[in-house]
Amino acid sequence: MKIKQILLPGFLIILFVHCICIYAALDIWRSVTKLLLVPVLITYLLSQQKVFNWRIRPVYGLFFSFLGDALLIGEGASFFLSGMIAFVLAHLNYSYFFLQLHPVKKETKQVFVMSLILMLLFSSAVYYFLDGYLGSYQVPVLFYMLFISLMASLAIHTFTHKPLKSIAVKYFIPGAVLFVISDAILALNLFRFHEKGLEIAVMLTYGFAQFFLTKGFEKTDKLDVIQGSLV
Repeated sequence: MKIKQILLPGFLIILFVHCICIYAALDIWRSVTKLLLVPVLITYLLSQQKVFNWRIRPVYGLFFSFLGDALLIGEGASFFLSGMIAFVLAHLNYSYFFLQLHPVKKETKQVFVMSLILMLLFSSAVYYFLDGYLGSYQVPVLFYMLFISLMASLAIHTFTHKPLKSIAVKYFIPGAVLFVISDAILALNLFRFHEKGLEIAVMLTYGFAQFFLTKGFEKTDKLDVIQGSLV
């Protein structure tokens, strides 16, 4: 059995163990398992034959996600803000990749705009619900919501291109939407509720978001691409 074949099942096992560690308050193992998650996905993508062309963008995105995970383990405002910046860079790399796959064109612009409006409405609802709880984090959280909404909208937009339709439906859209939901739950729990059960929900949605996106990134490797445009 090739190592590639055990990486994704291994990722799911680590995610499950991580959730157990959250529930059992095993803080050291919780940190260890969290830091193992994204490197497994990076290793999986790097095992792809064509990853070292323009498709390296998702690897950059995963790297910044790992950096964000590591920073958010730390305590204090500096770690939190640095972690947010790392995830913004992750979303920018994912967004750039989706644009390379399928640029927004005049005939598909409406889908992108409507998707962006829906994402921003959802983010605005979460932001409104947190009104009075964010304190000095109001502006950073607002900007972060803009970037993740952009990423999710571009992921949804890939649905409009026929060669990408199946990949978008199975992987990109579920992954991007789960990412938005995960960060919404994270914000609600971090600033308002402080419930252990929600911590598990955050990691499950985050883990499966990265899992689905990685599978989608892999599937695009099997498509014919010329200068970043599918044919």
